[in-house]
Amino acid sequence: MATIKISHPHHLSVEEAKRRITAAFGPYSGKYHLKQHWEGDRLIVSGPADGHADVGAGSVELELKLGLGASMFKGRVEAAIRSELDAHLKA
Repeated sequence: MATIKISHPHHLSVEEAKRRITAAFGPYSGKYHLKQHWEGDRLIVSGPADGHADVGAGSVELELKLGLGASMFKGRVEAAIRSELDAHLKA
């Protein structure tokens, strides 16, 4: 299994960052059969990939463990996550 770790800065309130992350990654739930839910300021993800994203003042800390099939595409998955974070967490 491959692990992706990303630390992404932002200049938003925690609540606004959470709202934007939900909007950005919500569509992936159906497409990739992922389950997502918030526990406070932590987004929990499970399914073919398991992990979490912690939203804090000034940054999002993400750790995601990819299943065997998705591990082959680690580079693409990581690039897509970074792209979504860049696009949606702009001030």
